[in-house]
Amino acid sequence: MTRQRIETRHTDPSSRWFIHRGGDADARVRVFCFPHAGGNAAAYRSWPRGVPSGLEICPIELPGRRGRWAERPHRSCPELAREVAHAIGRWLDRPFVFFGHSLGSLVAFEVARALRRAGGPLPRHLYVSARRAPQLPAEGEMLHRLPDERLIAEVCGRALPDDLAAQPGLLRQLLAPLRADLEVHETYRYTPEPPLRCAITALGGTTDPLAAVHELWAWREQADGPFALRMFSGGHFYLHAQERAVLKVLAEELEEAVAAA
Repeated sequence: MTRQRIETRHTDPSSRWFIHRGGDADARVRVFCFPHAGGNAAAYRSWPRGVPSGLEICPIELPGRRGRWAERPHRSCPELAREVAHAIGRWLDRPFVFFGHSLGSLVAFEVARALRRAGGPLPRHLYVSARRAPQLPAEGEMLHRLPDERLIAEVCGRALPDDLAAQPGLLRQLLAPLRADLEVHETYRYTPEPPLRCAITALGGTTDPLAAVHELWAWREQADGPFALRMFSGGHFYLHAQERAVLKVLAEELEEAVAAA
């Protein structure tokens, strides 16, 4: 493993949509990483240290958080997907893959479909983590409509990482982007299209109440290419404790893509 030197580039307005790590001349495949509801690019801050030099980690930064606090967060999945697809278009000059966790899986999937509708390239691989397949019926209450205190009570320990749920003061500061992200998720309506011509790997936690094995397996219907299901010990945020194992899967599965790039 080669540790990448962290150097965020801001030479182009489109780069505000993701953290572009520079300084690795051997990087041949970009990995665009999409965060969970209420999350931001920092969710993937440690990933550059855990992948081979041929992979360049590019975490997506959505409006309404971190360096984009002044911007209004999106509340529509189709609108958000179109904007992300447009923003990263000029950065698809080399092989790339998408990785999304929870809501990020849905957004990554729709960005890939937006790129296809625009005649753009598709990711070599789509990784969807902790989110049921998009064609499955929506379930549950419309959390984004709840009053603040009830919303916090509902999402703590269920749809948020433990470290964030344990900081109610910080959580209240993040309510606006969290509520917007939940609206993106809860108002999503699947539109049938042909399966994506790329490999898809679904990942999940063995005790995740929000994404059961059969719901993850249903992603195979979206793949016109190889499909795999990988399960890890843990719940909805298994990704934190199992980061090393997940990165090992990425490195192994993308070895061929890196070598060919």
